[in-house]
Amino acid sequence: MEYIKETLEVIKKSLTNINLGVFNDKIIGLDSLKIVELLLVFEEEFDVHIPDDFAIKLHTLTLEEIAFEIDNFRRR
Repeated sequence: MEYIKETLEVIKKSLTNINLGVFNDKIIGLDSLKIVELLLVFEEEFDVHIPDDFAIKLHTLTLEEIAFEIDNFRRR
């Protein structure tokens, strides 16, 4: 569980760095370019490959769900 908390902090920092915000624990301000930018940040930061289908649902997930998914990608 500690890893998920740490991942959430990195995600929040990443969002700030590329001018995205959070509302009701979901990412706001996502357009297709920002989604690609964010996925690249996640892949680099967590040393993981994130599949394209994750990008499609990214805007519907909470930060905790994103952290959980990233953790799952790392375990594969």
